[in-house]
Amino acid sequence: MMLQLKNKKKIYVYLIFFLILSTISNYNFSNFFKKKFEIKKIYVSGLDNEQNNKILYKIKKLNPKNIFSIDKNKIVKIIENNNLVEKYNIKIKYPDILLIDLFKTTIIGKVNFFDEEYFIGSNGKKIPNSDIKTINDVPLLEGTFDINEYIKLTGKIKKSKLLLNEIESMYFHKNKRWDIKTKSGFLIMLPQENINKKISIANELILNNTLKKFNKIDLRIKNKVITSYE
Repeated sequence: MMLQLKNKKKIYVYLIFFLILSTISNYNFSNFFKKKFEIKKIYVSGLDNEQNNKILYKIKKLNPKNIFSIDKNKIVKIIENNNLVEKYNIKIKYPDILLIDLFKTTIIGKVNFFDEEYFIGSNGKKIPNSDIKTINDVPLLEGTFDINEYIKLTGKIKKSKLLLNEIESMYFHKNKRWDIKTKSGFLIMLPQENINKKISIANELILNNTLKKFNKIDLRIKNKVITSYE
């Protein structure tokens, strides 16, 4: 009986000793794991330095401890809240680097809203003037219109070979059609439908109008082109 009791005591001692060693080992492994995958660097690129740093600052405020504790949804929200971003890639370079590549939206128009100038990006967002450093000439847009519809229109304009930087302004009418005023002084009155072909016709007429016989092109009537000088 005494022998059995001694053996049991030995087993208990071994078990306790094993548990202590396991705890120490797990603790060391846990520390090693945390240190190994602790985020050392976060790189944000693609916009200008000011905008990159704005996004970087907000991501750092999330205080991600390691690569596996990153809340990707929160990072995505920060990126998508920046109206200058069109697309982005979030990559992890193991074991300790987070890479964020941003792709800047293309500026395709500008609007005046409550006496403030905003730019429109190809991502469908309005961008404050203060966020834009340098841009190419883009049309001034007037009237009440849906930005996504305007984006579709710019695609059709590109196919016609009429350049956006050749357009001074565009006006959207209540009957859902556009007028285009070029910097060279032409007014193009577009119909509601079949816009691709009509813009191409207008562009050809402008290019061939070397004698400046007209400055107004009315394409609103089906199968008709009306030109006049005003």
